[in-house]
Amino acid sequence: MRIPYAVALPLGLPGSVALLFGSLVGATDPVAVTAVLNEMALPARMIIIPEAESLVNDGMAITLYTGFSELGTPGGAGVAGLGELFLREVLLGLASGNEKGPEDWPLGHPTARR
Repeated sequence: MRIPYAVALPLGLPGSVALLFGSLVGATDPVAVTAVLNEMALPARMIIIPEAESLVNDGMAITLYTGFSELGTPGGAGVAGLGELFLREVLLGLASGNEKGPEDWPLGHPTARR
């Protein structure tokens, strides 16, 4: 998070704007990651981890942006609201992943031996 502060503070912008900027530029592009990995002709087991990580980073960036935009507005939710948003997003993600089930995972369960 050094880069957002390096951009915002010299311009006299508040720290909440730096955090908001960091959430915007911090995400990886999952489509670009997938395209690069597919060009490398790697085995599927080696591709799935970076693809999944880039998708998780994208979802995290959306959650951070939503929360940090609340921090920067008058009467916004505050830090407690940001924690509540994060917890709600994690629990909803776990519930939906559990509903989908490991049988639908593209390579089976991650701990399964191949």
